[in-house]
Amino acid sequence: MGWGTATALALLSGVLIYETNRAQAEQAAHPSPPKFAKKSAVFAEGRLIVPAGSEITLAAETGGRIKKLLAGEFTEVKAGELLIELDGGRQSAALAEARARLGEIKVELAFFVKQQGRAAELQKRGGVAVVELDKANFDTDAARARLRTVSATIARLERDLEETRVVAPISGVVTTVHQDIGEVIAAGDPLLTIVDLSRLQVEVEVGEFDVARVQRGAPATIAAEGFERQTWQGEVFEVPGWVTSRRLKPLDPGRPSDTRVLPVKVSLPPDHPLKLGQRVEVEIKDVTKRGDDQKLPDKDAHN
Repeated sequence: MGWGTATALALLSGVLIYETNRAQAEQAAHPSPPKFAKKSAVFAEGRLIVPAGSEITLAAETGGRIKKLLAGEFTEVKAGELLIELDGGRQSAALAEARARLGEIKVELAFFVKQQGRAAELQKRGGVAVVELDKANFDTDAARARLRTVSATIARLERDLEETRVVAPISGVVTTVHQDIGEVIAAGDPLLTIVDLSRLQVEVEVGEFDVARVQRGAPATIAAEGFERQTWQGEVFEVPGWVTSRRLKPLDPGRPSDTRVLPVKVSLPPDHPLKLGQRVEVEIKDVTKRGDDQKLPDKDAHN
C-alpha cells in the first residue's frame, strides 16, 4: 500500500468518525419522542363499597331501656319501618299530666274571658272601678301565657316520646345490631347499622402510573375469588382528580404496597352475587386509543 492510499484511508476514517459524532450529538440535542407502549387494559385490585349515605349507623336520641327490638342482623327493612322501641313510660306519664293541665287552663281561660267582658261592660256604665277591669285583663293574659307554656311543654314531651321509637331512615339490610332487648342505653349510643346493598359499587385502586389510561365510561371486567370462570361487566363512572395512599394490601406479594393510587369507581350489574367489602380484581379497558405509531406531541408545535 502506497503512501497516498494510506493517507486517503486515514482521511476517510476521520470523516466517518466526524459524521458519526455529529449525528450522535444531533440526536442527543433533539431526541425522538418515545412511543406509547401498546396496552389494551389496566389491571388493578379493588373492593366493594357503598356510596356515602348508603350505610347508616342509627344512634339513640334519648336514653332508656330497650322495650322492643324488631330487627336482627340480615333483616331487610323499609324506610320508615319501626326497628326499636324504648320504654317510654316516663314520657307518656309526663305527657298525660301536661295534657290534663292544658285542659284546666282552657277552662280557666274561658272563665277569665267572660269575667273580662263583664268587667269591661260594667266599667263603661260606671258600675265597677277601673282596677277591677285591670284585674280581669291581667287574669286573662296570665291564663293565655300559661296556655302557651303548657302547649310548648306538650310539644316537647311528644317529641321525647317519639324519640323512643327508632325507625329506619333508608331501605336496606341490617348488618349489625349493637344493642339487645332489655339493655339500658344512653343518648348517642349506637343501635343498628343499615346498608343499602342495592347501591354496591367497586372502588378500584389504579396505580398512579396508569392514571392517564383510565377514563369515565371505559368498560370494566370484574372477577372475584371463589367465582371461577365467572366475571361481571361494569363501567368506570367516577375518576377523581387526585391520588391517595393505597388502602388495600396487594394480593401479589411482589407488587409494591407503598405506591400512590387513583381510587376509581366502577359500577356493578344488578344481578351480581358479590358482597360488601369483598376484594375483586378489575380489568379496565384502555380507551385512550394510543397505538404504537402514535407519538407524543412535539413540544415546539405549541410554541
